[in-house]
Amino acid sequence: LSHLSPAQRFYRSLRVDASLLTSEGHAEARRYPLAVLWQEAEIVRERVNGRIATEATLIHSVIATVMSTERSAPARLVKIIDGVANGR
Repeated sequence: LSHLSPAQRFYRSLRVDASLLTSEGHAEARRYPLAVLWQEAEIVRERVNGRIATEATLIHSVIATVMSTERSAPARLVKIIDGVANGR
């Protein structure tokens, strides 16, 4: 992207934000005022990144449970999953 001019990079960043919002259900994102577009894109990025972190944690927990020889490992996994399901 270094070959793009500053104006082209700016325009591309707007398109990226609008695309992200559209993929997350904001059907009219391309019509949002710039400030709203930027704020909503930031909120969506935070939510998506949180979801990715949660999924990574769950995958790690499942792998650790499968590899564990401790009898309490499955119960700990259930506790982790319950916590995620209940927003903790």
